[in-house]
Amino acid sequence: MSENISYSLSQVVITFFINQISNEALAARTYCHNIIMFVYLFCLSITQGGDILVGHLVGQRRHQAAYILGNYFFRWSMIITLTGSILLALAGEGILSAFTDNQDIIRMGVWVFFVDIFLEVGRTANIFAGSTLRATGDTVYPFVVGVIFQWSVAVGVSYVIGIPLGFGLVGMWVGFALDENIRGVILLRRWRSGKWRTKGFVK
Repeated sequence: MSENISYSLSQVVITFFINQISNEALAARTYCHNIIMFVYLFCLSITQGGDILVGHLVGQRRHQAAYILGNYFFRWSMIITLTGSILLALAGEGILSAFTDNQDIIRMGVWVFFVDIFLEVGRTANIFAGSTLRATGDTVYPFVVGVIFQWSVAVGVSYVIGIPLGFGLVGMWVGFALDENIRGVILLRRWRSGKWRTKGFVK
């Protein structure tokens, strides 16, 4: 819950920064964010369903089975999410054209969709590892990692790339992608280390 509050607050700050770029950037961010949600919705659904099973296996002390099942869900989440994000990037111009005829918004949006392919790799790893670690009872580590990188990278680095360096919304999206991928790598390493095996609380 605290991590979600931190994430929501960071998004408010990010929206403020994007508003400093231009109205077109803010509109492009709104279109892209809402459309991209349909891509990672599958990852969320698969992960949430898998977490229930992983949590029960951990509660039964069947740690190896939980680890194998978690990796199975992660592979399918990655395959489905990447396929969706690639298709979205290829069809991005046509999709955005259905919502607006502003070429600046469409151009920014198309670039965002292509950068988002890289972002979705990290987001899938981040959603899977963070959520699954919490399902095993390892809750503090994902929270600390989330808060640190949400504010230092998602907010701080994206601001520097997007505004002072002048890369605009696309530059900020690169910052978001770095945040998701860094957190994804850190949390995946935690998952693979097996330290969560001592923290189960589900019976």
